[in-house]
Amino acid sequence: MLPNKLEKGDYIGLISPSSAIEKDDLEIINNSIMLMEGAGFKVKFGNNVLLNSTGYGATAKEKAE
Repeated sequence: MLPNKLEKGDYIGLISPSSAIEKDDLEIINNSIMLMEGAGFKVKFGNNVLLNSTGYGATAKEKAE
């Protein structure tokens, strides 16, 4: 199964299934968002993408959500 090609105006969803996002990562993330939006895409974050409930990331339940 092959997904449809992304078109301008489509959403790109961002998740963080592994480690927590650190402050040092925010510049890279913001630059990436600017690139994606500049290419015509919309960016949406997962509900728990910025959580750091455990000190090293979100809980398994939060990640699954």
